[in-house]
Amino acid sequence: MTAAPASRPAPSAVESHPQPTVVPQVPPVPPVPPVLPVPPVPPQPAATPGRAFALIVGASIAVLTAVCGVLLILDVSVPSWALVIGRWIPAFVALVVLLRMPVLHGTGWGTLASWWGLRRRRGAEDRPRFIGTVVASAGAAAGVIVIAVVTAALAATVGAIELQATGVLVMGVLAMLPLTLVFAVSTLGEEVVWRSHLPRLVDGGFWPSACLIAAAWTAFHVPLHLTYVLQGDMPASHATALTLGLLPLSLFLSAAAARWGNVWPAVIAHAVPFSALTLATDAPALDAAGVWTVTGISAALFLSASMAIAPVQGDGGGGAHRGIRR
Repeated sequence: MTAAPASRPAPSAVESHPQPTVVPQVPPVPPVPPVLPVPPVPPQPAATPGRAFALIVGASIAVLTAVCGVLLILDVSVPSWALVIGRWIPAFVALVVLLRMPVLHGTGWGTLASWWGLRRRRGAEDRPRFIGTVVASAGAAAGVIVIAVVTAALAATVGAIELQATGVLVMGVLAMLPLTLVFAVSTLGEEVVWRSHLPRLVDGGFWPSACLIAAAWTAFHVPLHLTYVLQGDMPASHATALTLGLLPLSLFLSAAAARWGNVWPAVIAHAVPFSALTLATDAPALDAAGVWTVTGISAALFLSASMAIAPVQGDGGGGAHRGIRR
């Protein structure tokens, strides 16, 4: 016999009446504003040592030009004290650029004393730093004195100038020599920039660097010399010869600083307070031929001295500079 099927339990009230499904209320999503295209950013010029070089040189010339312009407008002759202060214009400009825009200088040397060559860099020749620097500075100053005396003697030999009496010359030179240290306070403001700061922004070896800086240094003096001419304090021929004569002098000062690895030989040499023209009896009354003769002889001697003391590539004296770094 077949067993009777088991009886199914009666459905519960819940199963017979299912609860309605509750749908949660989702707050409306605010509309997303359309994304506007971002305009392309124009490329910015790269921060390079070359830009720092151009900025320091250009700003120094601009400041000196403005000062000379004020003197011309006021019809005031250039005072002697203005020369002392004016020589510090490049240092102030370089300091502002170095502190406000250090990225323009790349990695380089980190301290101001290093950038300005106030102490001899490590790695230079193993000679006592202080004593060696004193000897080098005295030698550079002696070179300027010898070149001035030889230039004046040669110019007198060919009849371009007439020398002062020997006794007057000797006493005058001896009296002016102590002033070298006084004037060095002024020339320091120029040399820390032209012989140390700017060469560290340049690549390509000593001579390309020195020639570029010589051109910049000469251009820096143009506003001052032009002011002398416009105010009638110096003939145009004298001003032109004086300006061009700065080129070989700059090469000599750069060679002296680079050879030793710091700026002091250039500072002291630049501070020597006389030249070949000051040894003549009446330098302001010289004709153009005489001035150009003196300038030519002096240029040849300074260029020869520069070639004799200039550092070679890889010299331990720290003088192998490197063309404008871009």
